[in-house]
Amino acid sequence: MSAPVILVLEDFEQARFVIRLVLEGGGYEVFEAATEAQALDLCREPEQRLDLLISDVVLREACGLRLPCGSQPCGHACPSSS
Repeated sequence: MSAPVILVLEDFEQARFVIRLVLEGGGYEVFEAATEAQALDLCREPEQRLDLLISDVVLREACGLRLPCGSQPCGHACPSSS
């Protein structure tokens, strides 16, 4: 069985680093995005499996609440935690 896949959307680099370390230490596969556009690009990859989105609520370019993975145009149905 493969590790659960988590997408971390966080614009603060140091926070992404710490979140990645903790999650990978727990056995999760982690993808990072610093912007909403990067997160959507990852979500749109047809073979990309995402099990959970962890999003910063206050992003420089957008609001992290606008990016639930289960909505269009992303298409994945994954729970989110913001």
